[in-house]
Amino acid sequence: MALRVVWPAEEIEEKPFIETLLHQKAFAEAPEDVQLLVYSGIQKKPSPEIFAVARSKHSARRVLLHLSDEKLRHQNQLYSSFDLVIRNYFDPRLAWRSNVFAFPLGWTSGFGSLLPAQERPVEFVWSFLGATKGDRELMVESFRQVGPSYQHFSSGWNAHDQLVPQQVREIYEKSVFGLCPPGNAHLDTFRVMEVLEAGAIPVTKKFLGRDLFRYTFGDHPFLVAETWADAASEVQNIANNPQALHAKRTETRSWYQRYRAQLFSDFAMLVLGDTRVRQAKPYSLQRSALFDIGLQLRFWHEFKRYGR
Repeated sequence: MALRVVWPAEEIEEKPFIETLLHQKAFAEAPEDVQLLVYSGIQKKPSPEIFAVARSKHSARRVLLHLSDEKLRHQNQLYSSFDLVIRNYFDPRLAWRSNVFAFPLGWTSGFGSLLPAQERPVEFVWSFLGATKGDRELMVESFRQVGPSYQHFSSGWNAHDQLVPQQVREIYEKSVFGLCPPGNAHLDTFRVMEVLEAGAIPVTKKFLGRDLFRYTFGDHPFLVAETWADAASEVQNIANNPQALHAKRTETRSWYQRYRAQLFSDFAMLVLGDTRVRQAKPYSLQRSALFDIGLQLRFWHEFKRYGR
């Protein structure tokens, strides 16, 4: 089998995660030719090669990996020209497309080596590392009385004052919980799986009134609250109960090891055309969004500000 991967000319943040997904024995042993083209939001529009593959009549299986569409404004007419589209940033308005599947962002440089399953000593009840934007200052203020904690605000993405990946990982490894607010527009961020990779528990709040992470992580053990104040109260209650704290950490570590292995398997099965994975969570949940008119309307209202 020949798996041909076409990357964007520019370097992309998702590459360490995607390369890990692609480094699987299944791709070396499968009998079918596959062309996998990576389209990232750093490109103004899909590359000429993506257009050429979409219009060709080549017999190889055609897969589009669509990344970085956080504001859900990229054109997606090309989707119908591919056998499979895997994208990050779940959008319920695409649920009618049976060939589209949403995956989490994954991790950036410095992550990807899962910690051992045993419980580790911790220094911080919670931590947050990231840029100052949205309601993040309110989030941290809501957690001010919960501690000990570690917070580091930077001036922006890839800014000179942000911590390097090794420092980020070390902080998460020393934390029980990692606060995971939305990014610039969408709920999902690299932070979620980086927190999980380090053995900590993601804490977030509902997005547009829903636990949106269920559509990419399925029945997850994250702490999801209505407000940041509610989240802080829940974290404090768990931190004050050693048995509950141990149980939550154990549950999250065990769940993530299973989820991670399944995610890798699902990626290979989808790329190679094995349709059995379509019925499993979270993909069945993604399909069910077709009938969730309330969720679709909320997405239309929230993301229309970004245009196309």
